[in-house]
Amino acid sequence: MKKELLIKSVILSVVFIFLYGCAEHQVNKGDFHYAEGKSWKDDDLKINLLNSKLENDSGFDEFYSTNTADHYYKKLTAEPAEGIFTDRKKILEANVPKVSLSYLGLRYRRGSDPDMTSYSDCSHLVSAITRKSLANSGYSFAPHYAPSQTMYASHSFKIEKEDVKPGDLIFFKKAYYTKQRKGKGKKSVKVKTGERIYHVGIITKVKSDTIYFTHASSDYGVIETSTNSRDWHSYWAKHFHSYSRWRPDVFAKTDSIAKSKINSNDVN
Repeated sequence: MKKELLIKSVILSVVFIFLYGCAEHQVNKGDFHYAEGKSWKDDDLKINLLNSKLENDSGFDEFYSTNTADHYYKKLTAEPAEGIFTDRKKILEANVPKVSLSYLGLRYRRGSDPDMTSYSDCSHLVSAITRKSLANSGYSFAPHYAPSQTMYASHSFKIEKEDVKPGDLIFFKKAYYTKQRKGKGKKSVKVKTGERIYHVGIITKVKSDTIYFTHASSDYGVIETSTNSRDWHSYWAKHFHSYSRWRPDVFAKTDSIAKSKINSNDVN
């Protein structure tokens, strides 16, 4: 009898842990929640969510679809400002937060450009937001697109957390392993042989000690996450690598550069 009760207790414990894990998994989809199964093309959904994003400034950035007034739609423009700044860093700082809004909710698909399809991956997303944020500024994003490892190694330089601004980058790492034999006749074992950059996001807001970034999650699509979220503490912080800023040579001057005076030493 005692043995049966013990078995039942173990089974109930396992079921409880499983269900609790599922619930946590559903909650931790990121800081920007959108209706599961709905298309981002849905105008009502876009109005509700983007309005909430603009109006709600809560510490955890949890947004709810409560406002549906049509006049809010006018606030949702993702068009970058024109001719306001000549400093490339300031251009990104001003435009990236609002430009990134237009990509929230897109589904993840590896190798997809969000300006060409209704899907995106992390590096295509960051490239697209950067390109669009520079529109009409006199500059273009010279690489047009770069994978995350190239962004880190060739197109950016590390900065400290206290220097982070909207438009900067955040990189994440993942360990890689190789199989090695410990001795003749023994089975091979996995041995950690290094780390690689595998994910990138773009900073959208810095509020006190909390940093917000937009990225394309393979599980949940394009979302905004903060360093004060459960997702960060349960997963992203463990894989965090560094903050970086675009190198000056990724920006190419365009024909519209003549519209404003540019200081050649305007970017770090």
